[in-house]
Amino acid sequence: MFDESGPKTIGSWVMGFFNAGNEHWFMDYLDAPVFKEFSMRLKHQTGFDAHILIGIYSAYVAGTNVIPWVFSKAWDHSMSSVTLDAEQNQVICGGLMTFVAGLSSSYSTSWINFKGQHTKRLNDKGYLDADKQSRRFFWHDNTLYMLHRKEKRENPSFYEEYNYMLTISCFGHSDEPVRKLIKFCEDQITSNEGMKIITHCGNSHSENMHKKRQLDTIDMDECERDKLRQDAADYFHESSRSFYEAAGTPYRRGYLLTGPPGPKQLTLSALLNAIDGAGSQEGRLLIMTTNAPKSLDPALYRNGRVDKIVQMSYSTRQTAVMTFKRIFGQDPLRRHEAHAIQRFAKMFGDHFPEKSTITPAELSNYCLTRRANPVKAIKEFSEYIEK
Repeated sequence: MFDESGPKTIGSWVMGFFNAGNEHWFMDYLDAPVFKEFSMRLKHQTGFDAHILIGIYSAYVAGTNVIPWVFSKAWDHSMSSVTLDAEQNQVICGGLMTFVAGLSSSYSTSWINFKGQHTKRLNDKGYLDADKQSRRFFWHDNTLYMLHRKEKRENPSFYEEYNYMLTISCFGHSDEPVRKLIKFCEDQITSNEGMKIITHCGNSHSENMHKKRQLDTIDMDECERDKLRQDAADYFHESSRSFYEAAGTPYRRGYLLTGPPGPKQLTLSALLNAIDGAGSQEGRLLIMTTNAPKSLDPALYRNGRVDKIVQMSYSTRQTAVMTFKRIFGQDPLRRHEAHAIQRFAKMFGDHFPEKSTITPAELSNYCLTRRANPVKAIKEFSEYIEK
């Protein structure tokens, strides 16, 4: 047996150094008498010195341990970086991942994992997923950046989608370019936020984002819609907050949309405390909906909570024309020019009854089931309303 208390030769000492102080079994094997006898016979018969293997193996170990360490240190000293905890910065980290995912291959690389296979895919939120520890290089504003994502816990629970640290780096001794990139992504999020609704689920780490519906896609009386738009514009005018404060009135406003099922009102998820309770937010426009306004407690829509009641009624000839033009005129598969759609819409409105019990939702569905075929929608409408 060999003494394993420490290195026995200079070669073993070198190998132990390269292996962080731990001797390798191969060095003990090289010191064995049987190997020495074998190397002497090999050299005598072939002229090859088996001890050259020591140098080869030493070079191999140096290449796999020392060189990456030196490279890593040189890399760290030549780059500046900012690290974000995704759990504490969910929005900005998600925004950075989405931004990088949207770059073309000319401006970014795939995710690079230096320790094994890596995957590249878009999840249902539009983020680019990566392995537990991976890097990605990309160009932005004439600067080369590296995005390094590292998982914090080895086996996170199903809900821990923000279980990672995100490090953004760039070459140079200043992190100013990185901070400018973060600010750019924040501005992108802010500019898009106005057209999105964020729904926070019961789990604090989960959220769903979807685009808000534009007012122009709601087919209601045009005069009533213009009044509603103007009222909202007046409320959000820069002078309105000080006006409300001077009047001693909380800076809040509410609408109540009423009508039969189907006119596509928005929905209300909280009641009195959310409307004007102690924790309610000022500077917001609250929109409530109901299909049965008479069944509501009057306290819910008293003055101060609801300032305007808007009747969302059945479709009229005017709104039917709007629905027809919106669906058939904006369809990428349309086969008719805009002037033809205008003419078809007028014909459709002429066939529409003056007083109908057709809701905008029903009318939209009728048109959608006849996509790219406005003539068919006109021809079959008389039969449809007779059913």
